[in-house]
Amino acid sequence: MVKGYIFFRKGKIPFVMENYRMELFTDDEILTDFTKEYNFKEDYILEGEYFANDFQGQKSTFLVERSMGSVCYLRCYMISMLTVQDGYDTIGLQSFFLMIFFDISIIT
Repeated sequence: MVKGYIFFRKGKIPFVMENYRMELFTDDEILTDFTKEYNFKEDYILEGEYFANDFQGQKSTFLVERSMGSVCYLRCYMISMLTVQDGYDTIGLQSFFLMIFFDISIIT
């Protein structure tokens, strides 16, 4: 399970992610605004920060397949490298077929 934030409007919404399922959580009004805008929406992109080691955030991009309430089901995500601008540290794909097609090793 990994943690992070997505950027929404002028704020951040925390998430936990496991198995391409991202759960957003906060008591702040921003989550209500997010669910009003994205509930049952399909195929959109979110930007945010991913925390692999709990203290160093990495710029992240998430392709959302669909969302229901405060849960987003992801198609894929990209984690930027800390040391190289415009490089990627991790690319995760939900589809095993796509991982084979692009010859990407399985990330666990």
